[in-house]
Amino acid sequence: MAKLIELRDVYKIYSEGLESEVRALDGVSLSIEKGEFVAIVGQGPVTRGYPIIGMGKPGVTEGIPKNCTGFPLFDPRGKKADELCAKFCAEHTCDEIEEIFNKAGIPCQRAYGPADIEKDPQYEARENIVEWDDQCFGKMKGIGVTNIFKKNPSQIVASAPCFGEHNREVLKDFGYTDEEIDALYKKGELATWTPADTARIKNFVEWHFFWDPERQAKRIGLEYPPKK
Repeated sequence: MAKLIELRDVYKIYSEGLESEVRALDGVSLSIEKGEFVAIVGQGPVTRGYPIIGMGKPGVTEGIPKNCTGFPLFDPRGKKADELCAKFCAEHTCDEIEEIFNKAGIPCQRAYGPADIEKDPQYEARENIVEWDDQCFGKMKGIGVTNIFKKNPSQIVASAPCFGEHNREVLKDFGYTDEEIDALYKKGELATWTPADTARIKNFVEWHFFWDPERQAKRIGLEYPPKK
């Protein structure tokens, strides 16, 4: 059968020559023939990570073969590894886990919350934290457009629209006249919510979507406190 892809003795080494050197690919050869489905997984995190959590060393510890890429949870070994990993994480801080695993060449980073993002120097340097005016909530601060291109910089130019806000513009693009659109509104087949409608119908005050409810409600003309 014809070979579609063929690789011979491929190497990829990170931090070569350093203590933290990681051989992601070490003399890998591969051929893929027409009609084959191929999945490529890594053994590196398992080889370096299992000993850290107390699971043993692949190729040395009985029951864990060399070049092991892990075990599914329905396998007792997979369940054990999952339990050991959870125990290891419970006994260390996020900073300690990041330092230990990254030093061992295992990609690792905590799941960021808003406070982590706000104080991260990389987010600041990339100008990912931006402010904008939302028609329902007012002044907002959060993550902007992540992909930043030098020649085509992106930016937030408007807040999310309210329900039906652009009905008229869209229908006009489809050839409807103002009179036809007005008739649809009169029949109740179209609706457009104001910011106050949005907050009232979606219970922004009652369900605590507003963090400064009195100020934010009055800003959009919504009665506060809402009537029961």
